[in-house]
Amino acid sequence: MSAPLVDKDGFTIRANKYGDYYISPFQEIGKHQELLSHLPKLKCYDDDVIICGYGKTGTHWMWEIINKIMYGTVETVAESKLKGMLEAKLTQDIDSLPNPRILNTHLPPAMLPVEMFQKNCKILFLVRDPRDVSVSLFYHFKGSKIENYNGPWDNFLEMFLDGKVPFGSMFEYIELWELFLQQNPDIPLLVVHYEDLKKNTAEGIKRVSDFLKIPLEESTVQAIEANVDFQHLKKNEHLIYSEEMKKNIFKDEQFSFFRKGIVGDWKNHFTDAQSEAFNARFQERMKKSRFLSRYA
Repeated sequence: MSAPLVDKDGFTIRANKYGDYYISPFQEIGKHQELLSHLPKLKCYDDDVIICGYGKTGTHWMWEIINKIMYGTVETVAESKLKGMLEAKLTQDIDSLPNPRILNTHLPPAMLPVEMFQKNCKILFLVRDPRDVSVSLFYHFKGSKIENYNGPWDNFLEMFLDGKVPFGSMFEYIELWELFLQQNPDIPLLVVHYEDLKKNTAEGIKRVSDFLKIPLEESTVQAIEANVDFQHLKKNEHLIYSEEMKKNIFKDEQFSFFRKGIVGDWKNHFTDAQSEAFNARFQERMKKSRFLSRYA
């Protein structure tokens, strides 16, 4: 069902609801219900690579890196990661993708294909400072026709901390994944922190290629690094999102999916009071988290 999320002043974020879960309305209601109900039965393969992470943790960046490693090209991929996004595409669309597939999702493990964890699929799990995630989400939802949020930053941050945004609470998302991985320690999974990848992209590319068991020459690593540089991706965004797609997705044709991509932008937005509120909520939920402990 369509179920917009409402902030304290009545501004809404468009969302679909599936059970108790809120999700960005990538599909019309009936189709979204259908694809989410069928998703756990999706057929997976040993050579599938699946990028998992809460929204705005660098999934498109990682998608570009993995495409270059797996397919041997350093050019910007001339299509969006939406083509392999499990919660945005119908099952038959995912089924029709050629192998090996590079898939991606923001969903918690219980909503994902069962075979994803039974096969030898390689999973990349992305983590980023929740404060930077909140800022990036705010601007994304403000610029997107899909979520179409028009409220102020202060209201949005409250919603984010309360988990009243599409894809729910980031803290709960991390908790669910950590518990699942604790119960399933043999799943092939590599954790990648956004900040580490930003600080040393070349080393991050090598880690990913080692995980995928695809050796790279040093010259190839350097070429990939240059072509996944944030400014390079922003410059070549027209190859990823056509003008028609941008008109359908974004309110302003000048809006960029790649806003800043920097570490620590939250400091330009959080007041002292907001930092205190965040830290209190973080200590309450995440102080024992092995993925997020560095952000305490």
